[in-house]
Amino acid sequence: MICKLFNCKSSGHGRFISNRVVRLVLALCLGMTVYTLVIGTFKFTTIQTIRERIPFLANKAFTIRPLTSGRNDTLHSTAPQMKEESGNLPNIDTLIQGIAFNQTYKDALAADIERREAQRPSNWRLSDAQYTSDTQFVNYMNCATSVRKKLLLESFFTKKYLPEVPILIWNKHYSQEEYERLAQFRSIFGWKVASASVISSALSLLNTTSNTYMFDHDRSPGQDGCTSCAVIGNGGILNGSKMGKEIDSHDYVFRVNVALTKGHEEDVGTKTSFYCAAFRSLSNSVMSGARYGFHAPPYQKGIRYVFFPKTDWAYMFLSAVFSDKPAPRNPADGRSPPKFQTKLTANDVKLVHPDFERYIRDRWVNSTRRKNVEFYRPSTGAIMLILALHTCDKVDVYGFAGSFTKYSEYYYDTAFRKHVSYLNHDSDIEKELWIQLHQLGIINLYTRE
Repeated sequence: MICKLFNCKSSGHGRFISNRVVRLVLALCLGMTVYTLVIGTFKFTTIQTIRERIPFLANKAFTIRPLTSGRNDTLHSTAPQMKEESGNLPNIDTLIQGIAFNQTYKDALAADIERREAQRPSNWRLSDAQYTSDTQFVNYMNCATSVRKKLLLESFFTKKYLPEVPILIWNKHYSQEEYERLAQFRSIFGWKVASASVISSALSLLNTTSNTYMFDHDRSPGQDGCTSCAVIGNGGILNGSKMGKEIDSHDYVFRVNVALTKGHEEDVGTKTSFYCAAFRSLSNSVMSGARYGFHAPPYQKGIRYVFFPKTDWAYMFLSAVFSDKPAPRNPADGRSPPKFQTKLTANDVKLVHPDFERYIRDRWVNSTRRKNVEFYRPSTGAIMLILALHTCDKVDVYGFAGSFTKYSEYYYDTAFRKHVSYLNHDSDIEKELWIQLHQLGIINLYTRE
């Protein structure tokens, strides 16, 4: 039959062709089998990987590392060597259903996170434009009228707002794998600034519920779950504003750098809930503000200090003071550590996640004018404002975006001081952003008009 098929003229040729055909068929069958096994294994592995990363695809508990489940976690503080958390979390779709938004917003939120997780490259840990995922955002969506509803659906923010980016960092976030990832990035953007032992020593002591959530449970606002925040910059536009009472009427008040209130109560108020500082900038603020009467970070009962560590000094300082050891001098220049008006404990401190700071730089204040400046970073005030935008439900902003020619640099200036633009910040692009946020109704910006 084979001979007839190929029109053979002799049985020898038929046997030869028959053998060749049999070999060819067997080779094809073997090849198809190997191909099926390889592709099947690849698909299975890919599906398993996606299922681990995208909870929407699995109707059961899943694992994401180094995620934590947020403010209600049980924290472990006594382990001398921190280990990576397994992160067994409830289905994230279930978590989203518990927030105060209507289904349209929940669906938009779920779809956005699912899409981003599905598009995450396999080598994402090597990229400074990729961030770990976290469920912290669920804790800040208990208000039905939250500003984050606008962030979810407003087209201007579709490439800016990523709710799953971690906001605060504490002991559960440390692992060797995370250290290796974040050690690629410098300054406030990562852990290249310090050794693994220095980082782990400091984070191991950030192990209280106060470290996991911006608003301590005993100070949370009313039953509606909504938080109103006043974010206070130090711009000269506040001098003579008489906004002090309005500022103090908010649930929480954020202040930064030389946060003078004494003598300026009528314009800037007296209440301070959060004092925000990059650690070395705090030292600079104390030195530059001394002639105005600013000798130490503000203090009042219940105040919390929000740090953006950009050098190893910050982590060394926190590790020492939380362990009742002498605060170290800056190893880089020998300057003395800042003094606080009361003993600093782990309960008093919120530490901003390096991924959140990189996310602000990349998506919110990505300066084209500073793109080749290695040490460019958002200003401390910009980090504070965007931090409030991701945690508060109503954000009123004072002391930002004032005219650089009409108003002095700072509200506490005793003589007119010209605005200075430093190379490591881009005050113009930040000012443009605040005005855009105001025009879109995301923030209420005090403009003195």
